[in-house]
Amino acid sequence: MKSIVVNKWWYGCLCLWVVSCTITLTPEAFLDWINNPNNGLVKERSIDYFKLQVKYRPNQYIKRIQSVDTTTTTDVTEEDRSTQHFELKILPNDVFKKQWLQWNKDNMYYLSFRLAQDIRLISDGDTLEPSYYHVERAYNLEDGKKVLLGFENLKPNADRVLTIDSEVIPIGKVNFLFEGNDITKANSIQLK
Repeated sequence: MKSIVVNKWWYGCLCLWVVSCTITLTPEAFLDWINNPNNGLVKERSIDYFKLQVKYRPNQYIKRIQSVDTTTTTDVTEEDRSTQHFELKILPNDVFKKQWLQWNKDNMYYLSFRLAQDIRLISDGDTLEPSYYHVERAYNLEDGKKVLLGFENLKPNADRVLTIDSEVIPIGKVNFLFEGNDITKANSIQLK
């Protein structure tokens, strides 16, 4: 009889754990959640004249921004799950803002095409190049450059280290660690 009580207790704990791992949020709350640095999906580093910001972008986020009708939620397919997305922002610090436009102009080709060669994602012993690389053109409407990155064939629970090693952006080698648990939690969020 004691064995049955213990088994029911473990079964109850398991059910509670499964329910607590799934979070359901409104789209607005979801955006707030993934952009909150306390959730482990936003990393920043200031080095010399530059501030680098890297954000993990869950597949639900990518599907949401690709959708023309933002009131509906598009399901994430198995193919979508094989690619994981990051957003890199390269910003000038306050001292460098006046020179930023000229630096940006001088390095437009590098930022548009060659920076991808200086970015790697290390996950579970594998070093991956971006399979997707896109620079957003803001035409001086905002400071900085936004780069969208996609990496394929990642193990679901492994930690990821995004590495930038650029000679053109004088920052040396910079690593951004994203813990696998934070990514798994972000990918398990359901949208209302």
